[in-house]
Amino acid sequence: MRTTDYALGPTLAGTAAASRRNGLVALMATIWRVLRNRTALVRLDELDDRQLLDLGLCREDVRTAMTSAFFDDVGAHLTQAARHRTRNYYRDALYKEQSEA
Repeated sequence: MRTTDYALGPTLAGTAAASRRNGLVALMATIWRVLRNRTALVRLDELDDRQLLDLGLCREDVRTAMTSAFFDDVGAHLTQAARHRTRNYYRDALYKEQSEA
């Protein structure tokens, strides 16, 4: 057993303080994640349209993510946009193939 296992026993006073500390740590982690994602979004905006298309995105997807609310997950937004574009591409290709046959 480690020394840290003895340091904070299961007391009511320690639980409330640890809960506040964990809440603050979670909030700081969320803010850090949002800022990191927003920084990556700015870098995506610097790519040209061909490079964005290689990622399955278009300029409009990046701009829409930039205008979303601050605490919205821009990564999830961009992932959904890329998946939607991919589904449409393959659906249209399949439809074209079936209509030619």
